[in-house]
Amino acid sequence: MVVENLQTYSSDHEKKRHLSAIKMLCEKFCKHEDYIRPIYEEIFIEMNRRARIKDYLSILVYRTVYDLAKKNWRLSNHK
Repeated sequence: MVVENLQTYSSDHEKKRHLSAIKMLCEKFCKHEDYIRPIYEEIFIEMNRRARIKDYLSILVYRTVYDLAKKNWRLSNHK
């Protein structure tokens, strides 16, 4: 499933925020979008279902994915 095609966005502005968050994560961790996007999408879908206020959803999803990627990066560097 691709976030771009989900009809859960309330506006084009919201869609741009999520796509921008994915791009920033890719740049931060030097990972291709094919690696980051599925993780982001899975977390986004779950958080979006439960969110009552969605104004900061992109920030919450970004932070969750960031923390997971940072943790996994550290673990992979210690092997």
